[in-house]
Amino acid sequence: MALKHGQRGGRAAFTLIELLVVIGLMAMLATLSVAGYGAASRGMADRGVIQNTAATLRIAQQTCQLERVPTKVLFFNQRLLRDKHDESSEVYQGTAIAIKQAGRISIDPRAVGGLLVDEFADWHQSYPMSGSENSPGMRFYRMRLTDQQSDFEKCSALVQPFVTHYPLGDYMIQAGTRIDYWCTEHRKTANDNRSPNAPSSYVPNGNNYVWGFKVSTAGGSSGLDGTSWHAGDPYGVEIARFDLPVGYIFGTKAPSDNKLEAASVKEVSFDPHDLSPRPSHEPEVSAMRPNASGRLVPKKVDTVTERMLRDDTNN
Repeated sequence: MALKHGQRGGRAAFTLIELLVVIGLMAMLATLSVAGYGAASRGMADRGVIQNTAATLRIAQQTCQLERVPTKVLFFNQRLLRDKHDESSEVYQGTAIAIKQAGRISIDPRAVGGLLVDEFADWHQSYPMSGSENSPGMRFYRMRLTDQQSDFEKCSALVQPFVTHYPLGDYMIQAGTRIDYWCTEHRKTANDNRSPNAPSSYVPNGNNYVWGFKVSTAGGSSGLDGTSWHAGDPYGVEIARFDLPVGYIFGTKAPSDNKLEAASVKEVSFDPHDLSPRPSHEPEVSAMRPNASGRLVPKKVDTVTERMLRDDTNN
């Protein structure tokens, strides 16, 4: 009995064309699956970036509300090279730093040897009084809105992690005048301005000595120095820091250097006078993705809105 065309042993066989069609369909489905997975992966990464940025803003918002002090989040971006000899190896990354106001500089640093002094802070009790000048320090941040600078170093000062004292000599701390003038005015003696039985020059509670931080030169900091501050300047300290995944930046402008440059959004501040502090701005987040020519350019991902900062909102 003769077999029909396309049959072998009573079983139907695929023709070459049918096999090619099946293989083509499988390849197309595989391509679609890979593309779909890539899109889903980018979508999850985008949502994670927005949620983490909102969380950093929420820390500043809640600190402002609980401690009743001004807070803000500063936004910076930087351009990095995976290979310093290859410009095409560039990557981009954003950084958000949440800070709160911790006090005010109460004496002109030029009058106390360049120290940053806050007479109303117990620095000599909270920090060690000695240490290495080359040890890693901490940062004081400018809190005035008008003091926004183009890069990270110029809006903050790296200070040594220990306090030192400075003798005021014939000058009083709060009065800002000579002791003899003060004595004549108030009919007091010089001992009324000093610890009368001080055994040495270290007088932790004497009115003619002051405790403060030195601006550090560790790491070759080129930012604010002691002469950049003035009496009355509010300063802040870091309460949270968040680095975006590589490839994401804040704002819509790509940075041009490998140092932390202020993003186009610059900062978001919270006012303690508001019972429910609201963000002063709604920051944007962008992803650095290739355009038609293959060059990395900012593509807006989303905006972190005030609504996202509410605890009862699912982001």
